Order: sequence, then structure tokens, then C-alpha cells
Amino acid sequence: ALASYAVQSLQLEPESTAFTVVVFGLTGIAVITGVFLATAVFCMTCNTALHVVRGRNISGEVLLGTGESYPGMLAIMLGWTVFNLLRKEGVPWIVRSLADSGQEESAAMIGMAILVVLFVLQVTIVLLTAFVPYALLDGQRLLDAIATSVSIVLGNFLTVIAVTVCGWLLYILVSVLTFGVGLI
Repeated sequence: ALASYAVQSLQLEPESTAFTVVVFGLTGIAVITGVFLATAVFCMTCNTALHVVRGRNISGEVLLGTGESYPGMLAIMLGWTVFNLLRKEGVPWIVRSLADSGQEESAAMIGMAILVVLFVLQVTIVLLTAFVPYALLDGQRLLDAIATSVSIVLGNFLTVIAVTVCGWLLYILVSVLTFGVGLI
């Protein structure tokens, strides 16, 4: 909405460079602000849950506090945002560039290969960093939390894979049983 207002008030033409800069700039600001706010909400929820689980008193400071894990979780959230942006916008741009340069036949194959590599990379990163939020909640720094998570996953690989597959199946089952509401 803000981008639309800015474009209309500045009377920018859709083909102009200024139009592109305004739209991408305001969209980028909105995404980054959203990541900061979403991270704060996640950290506030986890911080409160951690205090409840440990039997501590819940004060207003705990309810509204992000705990010590906010910087680490912010780094993770910003990293995933950049990763997803590259996957969503970068791969099509590469494929279009290859097709425009006369390599139409190989553009689709290269695009699919990049997507497969990015999928494998994403699954690997998700598995290896699955326990980072818990380590962050225990007060570890981000790099120490990543090392702890990788150690847990590699030390208990078959258990982690089994729990992950069961979690995915449960997620799909809840989604089907709730007619898609579970996906939201």
C-alpha cells in the first residue's frame, strides 16, 4: 500500500528506473521490518514458554521481553529471508538470462538443477540447525548454539530423521483433517 501511494504521489511511470527503486526500496524496508517484528514475537513467545516450563514467575518483563536469544534468532530469520529471496527471484532471473542469451534448451535444465541443489541445501541446513533455538534459549551464543545443534543431529542422526519424518507426516495429516486450516 505504501509503495502504491508513493508511486501515485510521485507520478512514476512503471517502466522508469525511479519506479523500480521506489517499489523495491519500500518492499525491502517492509520485509526487513517484518523480519525484525516476527523475530521479536517468536522470541517473546519462546521466552515466556521457557519461564513457564521452568516454573518461574511470569512478569510483564518476561511477557514483553525477547530474552537473550533475539540477536541469534534475528540472524537466522534474516538469513532465511535472503535465502528464500534468492531462491524465489534469483533462479528465475538466471533462467531468463540464459534463455535471453540463446541457451533456451539448457536454461530449464540448469534452473531445475539449481532448485534441486538449493532444496538439498535447505533440508540439510534445517536438519543441522533444528536445535539452535533451544540452545539459544539456554543462553548460548549463535555459533555455540549451531555447534550444539550439529552435534546433537550427527550424534543422533537416525532418531532426528525419524522424528522429522513423523513430524512432517503429522503436519500433513493435520492439514488434511482440518481441510487446509492446519497449513495456515
